[in-house]
Amino acid sequence: MYFEVRINPHNPSNPDFKIKVDHTNNKEWLNYVRFMDAISQEKDIHIYVLSVGEDIIAGTINNVNYQSAFSSFDEEIDFLERVCIIEDYFNVSLDICGELRREEYNNVIQVSDLIRNDEVTEKWHEAVFTGIMTPTFRDKVLSMDDVTYIFSYVGVRQFKMFGTEIEYSYIRTYKNVRMKDLEKLKRKVAVLDDDDGIKFTVCAGEDNEAITSLKIPESMEEHF
Repeated sequence: MYFEVRINPHNPSNPDFKIKVDHTNNKEWLNYVRFMDAISQEKDIHIYVLSVGEDIIAGTINNVNYQSAFSSFDEEIDFLERVCIIEDYFNVSLDICGELRREEYNNVIQVSDLIRNDEVTEKWHEAVFTGIMTPTFRDKVLSMDDVTYIFSYVGVRQFKMFGTEIEYSYIRTYKNVRMKDLEKLKRKVAVLDDDDGIKFTVCAGEDNEAITSLKIPESMEEHF
């Protein structure tokens, strides 16, 4: 963080401060934005020398000229905190320079929420799955009744975030699931051979909540 102080000898009590940062990582930029936010609220700055124990320059900030792509300091700080959380979790460095696309912003929110929270809950209505026919899957479908079930699966998500490859495993649980067109599905699995591809659709019952978490039970990890 660089400070430039200009003092008019004819008006020494009103110095002009300029503050900038250069070649920063996201944690340093986050600290800079927090600093600018504090100045904009307090409007008071002191350059304090620890070895001397006193200010060498102090002044009032009448106008903070800070430009941001976000509508407020709070929004930018929240976004940068989320980016830093993702960097720490995946041990990556994200280059967030340039125009921020909506898809990238949404990915930052979604992934950081998963890291911050044990579970993330969302609403759903219908989901389509594709898998490989196995004897176990065939037996389960053929024994199903037209009632609601709890349905969980472990998945892997791979995508690019600001040009960096991100991959993580997650578990998603649908709390109230009904198999769509169950009788039609039963007729299909009855004639399919093992290792054939199978597509099926599930829809939400009265409780249409889906829970996603990065914390996968050991039994599920071993199975998948």
